[in-house]
Amino acid sequence: VLAFAQLDNRLLVSGSYDKTLRIWNEEGEQINFYSYNFAHHYALAVLPNGDLINLGDNKDIEIRSVGQVLTGSHETKVKIKIGKLISSLAVFSNGDIVIGIENEKIEIWKREYL
Repeated sequence: VLAFAQLDNRLLVSGSYDKTLRIWNEEGEQINFYSYNFAHHYALAVLPNGDLINLGDNKDIEIRSVGQVLTGSHETKVKIKIGKLISSLAVFSNGDIVIGIENEKIEIWKREYL
């Protein structure tokens, strides 16, 4: 497991080096398992509206609704091609996304422009 994010008050999602997202309940039991063959999942975060942000070694940021995550959908609401290795991820309370990229800089993505 490389990353965790709390989906709601009861569920947790984990992202792994094996290119899977796993959904866990509050007892620590795995309730769903989805294989996304495009990248290892290095960071996960949840936006204020509940959407899940995923970043991996494919140099993309993907945003999915909780429904898409829970059903295992490979569809994304938003996909951003960064083209650089992304090393870290954070979300401000207003929904802006901050990423750390390979050239030792950060980039801030305004949520309203995604």
